[in-house]
Amino acid sequence: MLTRWKIKDASTAKDKNRRTLLVKATWNDVQSLVKKLGPVCGRPKKEASDPEFNYSIVLHKLTDEALKGVEAVLKSVVPGRSTTTMTRVTRTTQSMPLPARAPTPLPAQAPTPLPVQPPTPLPAPAPAPLPAPQPEAPFAGMGAVPPPDQQAKAAPPPAGGPTPDNPFAGFGTQPLQFPRPTAHEPLSPPFVAAPGGGLLPDLMAAAHTPDPVPLGDEPPPAGLSLSKPPAPEPPAPAAPAVPAIAAPAPEPVPAPPKPRPGGTTSLPSVPPAAGPAGGSSEPLFGALRGLDTERTLDNMLVGSYNRFSHAAAMSLLTSPGTLYNPLLVWGGSGTGKTHLLNAVALRLQEQTPHETVWLTSGSALARAAGQAQASGRAAELIEFAAKARALVIDDLHMTGMAEHNADTLVKVIGAVLHASRQIVLSSLYAPRHLGSLEASLGLKTDKGHVVELKTPNDAAQQAIGEAALTRMGLAPAGEDKDVFARGLLKDFTMLDDHLRRISALGSLGPTGAPLGQFLREVFAPDAEAAPMSAEQVKGAMPAAPKAGKTALVLCHPAGAEAHADFLFARLGETAKARGWPFLWKPAAKVAYPVDPPHAAPYLLAEECLRSGAAAALVVGPPPGCDLAGQERPFRTAALRLLSEAQMACALVPFARVQDPKQALFAYLDLTPRVGGRA
Repeated sequence: MLTRWKIKDASTAKDKNRRTLLVKATWNDVQSLVKKLGPVCGRPKKEASDPEFNYSIVLHKLTDEALKGVEAVLKSVVPGRSTTTMTRVTRTTQSMPLPARAPTPLPAQAPTPLPVQPPTPLPAPAPAPLPAPQPEAPFAGMGAVPPPDQQAKAAPPPAGGPTPDNPFAGFGTQPLQFPRPTAHEPLSPPFVAAPGGGLLPDLMAAAHTPDPVPLGDEPPPAGLSLSKPPAPEPPAPAAPAVPAIAAPAPEPVPAPPKPRPGGTTSLPSVPPAAGPAGGSSEPLFGALRGLDTERTLDNMLVGSYNRFSHAAAMSLLTSPGTLYNPLLVWGGSGTGKTHLLNAVALRLQEQTPHETVWLTSGSALARAAGQAQASGRAAELIEFAAKARALVIDDLHMTGMAEHNADTLVKVIGAVLHASRQIVLSSLYAPRHLGSLEASLGLKTDKGHVVELKTPNDAAQQAIGEAALTRMGLAPAGEDKDVFARGLLKDFTMLDDHLRRISALGSLGPTGAPLGQFLREVFAPDAEAAPMSAEQVKGAMPAAPKAGKTALVLCHPAGAEAHADFLFARLGETAKARGWPFLWKPAAKVAYPVDPPHAAPYLLAEECLRSGAAAALVVGPPPGCDLAGQERPFRTAALRLLSEAQMACALVPFARVQDPKQALFAYLDLTPRVGGRA
C-alpha cells in the first residue's frame, strides 16, 4: 500500500516546472498510481537518497493547475494523514518566501481530521482501489500479468518485495532461454542438421509432443521458424518458373519429389536451394511491412470493445518509449489488432518523418532473423532496430524461435529497448500463454502495459464492415446493404477475406457490373457438407485443366491425394466457365500431418515453403480428427504464415471440395491480392 508521499522541486533549464514525487509504496501500487496520474509521469525508479521513501517518479512540465490535480489524487489514495506523511515541497525562488510560509497552513489543516479518524483502520482503505482499479480507468489491469519466471506457478504475484531499479535493465544481454514450457505452452520440435549444412526442423517430431493443447486455445510451438536456410553452394542453373502470384521471383520448380519413408509426405528430405549466397534481396529480408494509410486512428471506430486499447495507444503517442513500453494488445480474430497497430505506427511515423517506424509481424521477423543470421548479415537488422523510431510487431505469438535465429531476435529486441524506443505488440493469446516466448526474447510485457480487445457487437461489426467498403470506393445501399450485413454477421472474422474476394470479383467481372452481384456471389448460401471418399472423388474427377506458368503445390491430409487433384480440376472448371485465365501448374504434392493440432499449420507452411512453389492449394483436415474441430484457427494460422512469406494460398474444407462456391473462393484467393489483408 502507499503510505507516504512528498513532492519536491526538480526544475531544469528546459523544464522549469519539473518536479519529483517521492513515495513509500509497493511496486504494484506505484504502477496503479502512475496510471491515475497519466502521461506527466516518467518511469518509476528506486529511491536511495531519502530513507523515508523507496520510489521516485519524475513529473514533467507540471503546471500549478496540474500540480493541484496530482495532489488531489495523492490525497484520495492516502486520506487523513499527518503532515509528516503528506509533505509538499514547492519550488522556491531566491528570496525563499515559500518555505517560511509553507508549514503554517499544514498544521492548521492536519489536527482537524486526526482526532476524528482512529489510527487502527487507516491502512484498510488504501489497498482497496489499488489492486483492483475501477473498470472505467483507461489503463485498468496494468501490472496484473506475473513476470515470466512466475507464469508457470499458480500462486498470484506477491503484493510487494524487491524490484529492480530499471525494469528493462539487461534486455538483450541475458543468455538465451529455452525452458521447458508448461502444458499451456507446447514443447518446440527439436532441430536437426540437414544434409549439406544448415538447420531444419524435424517436422514429424512435433507429432510426438507431450501434453498437446487445442489449437484454438494455446499458442503453437516456438521452434518452427518458416524460413528457408540458404544452401551452402549456389544452385545449379535451371529454368525459373514465371511468377504470377508472389511479389518476389519464385525459386526454380523442383523435380517431382520422392516420397519419404512412411508415406507421410511427398517432399524431398533436402529443401530446394535458396536464393543468393548473401541472403534475401528484399529490404530487411522481407521483415519491413509497408504502412497502410487507410487504417488510421481517425477512421477507427471506438466502442466498449476497444476503448481501453484506444486510450492506451493515445497515451503512448504522447511519450513513446517511456512508460507504456512495451505495449501489448491481445484479443481474438476480428477484434481489430492489425488496424490498431498500423494506426499507431502511422501516427508515430507522422510525428517523426525523418525516422523509420518498423512495422512487421512475428513470423516475418523470425524468418528474416534466420536468413540474416545464416548469411552473416544479422548486424543489418540490429542496426536498423537501434535507429528505428519504434518496433511494431503484429501477431507476436507466431514468432518461431530456434537456434538458427534466436540470437538475432534477442539482439533486435534489445537494441530497441536500449535505445529507449517504443515497442508495440499484438497477440491472439493472453500474456500468460506467452511466458516462454517472452523469456527467450528478453521481453517483459508485465513491466509495460497490457490491454485486451473484445469482439465488437453486431451494430459495431456492421459499421466496421461498411467503413471498410467505403475505403475501397464501394458503398452498398438498400437491399445490397442488407445482403452485406447478413453475410458479415455470420462470421465477422472473415471480413478481410470477404473484402478481398469482393474486390477481386470487381476486377475480374464484367465492367460496370453492380456491387450487389458480387455481394450475392460472396455471401451465397453454402452447399450442404458432403464428405467424399477417395473412390467417389476418382469417379467424379473432372478433366485436368491446361497448365499455366505459376508453380502451385497441392497440400492434402494423408490419404486425400485424390481430393487435391479433384480440387485443382474444379479450379480449372471455374476459370473456364467464367472466361478467366488459368494461371497455375502443379509443381509438387504435400501430405501434411494433422497431429498434433497446434503444430499442424506450422508443419504445413514449412512443407509448402520448401516446395519452392509460388502458391498453395490446400484441402482441409478430414472429419473425425482433432484438427477438424479446429479448422478455422488452423486455416487462419496457415494462411497468415504463407502470406507473410509472399505465398498465395487457398484452403477448402475437406467436405466441400465439390462445392462450386468453394472453387470460386479458391480462385479468388489465389489471384494477385487486390484488396483486403492477405
